Amino acid sequence: MADETNETKGHTCANAPCTCPVEKKNEFCGVSCQSTGQTTQIDCDCGHPDCKGDF
Repeated sequence: MADETNETKGHTCANAPCTCPVEKKNEFCGVSCQSTGQTTQIDCDCGHPDCKGDF
């Protein structure tokens, strides 16, 4: 049986200003961050209430 904590604990979103945690298997916290592509942003518009990247 796989250890669920190892599978769900991951890293922060790949969108640089975003501070949302994501699972190891995911790169982004949601569609908003994923749609940024290679664009450099100064704040995050993901809409998650705990994100500290939205100024």
